[in-house]
Amino acid sequence: MLQFSSIGTLALVALAMCWSLAVVVFRISQAGTVARQLSLLLVVEGVTLISTGYIDLFLTEAARSAAWYATFYRTEEIVHTIGDCLMLALYPPFLAAALRTRLTAPFGTRRARIVLLVLAAILAAIVLWGSLKIGGTILYVSLVLLFLFALIASLDAWRTADGMVRSRAGTFAIAFGVRDVCWGFAYGWATLILWQGTYAIVDPNASTAPYLVYALGTLLAVPLIAYGILKTQLFDIDLKIQWTIQQSTVLRVTMLNPG
Repeated sequence: MLQFSSIGTLALVALAMCWSLAVVVFRISQAGTVARQLSLLLVVEGVTLISTGYIDLFLTEAARSAAWYATFYRTEEIVHTIGDCLMLALYPPFLAAALRTRLTAPFGTRRARIVLLVLAAILAAIVLWGSLKIGGTILYVSLVLLFLFALIASLDAWRTADGMVRSRAGTFAIAFGVRDVCWGFAYGWATLILWQGTYAIVDPNASTAPYLVYALGTLLAVPLIAYGILKTQLFDIDLKIQWTIQQSTVLRVTMLNPG
């Protein structure tokens, strides 16, 4: 029923790293901050990644022929589509808060966030219960354009900044740029096979390159983001100070309550 998959294992490692960083960032950040938006985005990214079909790679052909697999497959489709649409809704406001440039400013308003969420919900409904070809094409092309926009915006922020702000913008451009390029490629490929009529979450005859690139996007981006936080206090997060404060608090509580 189960088999080993190197690409599936790579995706699981990327998922673990992604959610681990999300938990750390969430615990040391305050509500309403860019860091809290980052933690939410990382959770959604992990869900979107793993629901692409990496779990299926661990299943044998016999398992995928079982009666329960159709329900499992449909669940993956729903979860992945919702994850894709949430990326469309959450990533632009995050870019606006993190980069604060003229390019991202329009997405920083409350109205923009509401509009993006409504459009994402409508698009999810079209993909899941309407036309996959039409809805999927709009969704995937929108994601490709979003990742391209994010890369351009981060490079623009780096080009126009100076000092520590420039250093942070450069780190942001590298960390998120890696993910944006990899995921942009994967969704471009998904659009292509959608129009070829061979779209499926798992296709034994399909090239493994898109699956590999998709997983590598997160696998490489997460440590780069963590490095940026440690090196340049990206998103105004200082893990070293926060860790020291937390450990001092734990030690103080232990000393006051030895029992």
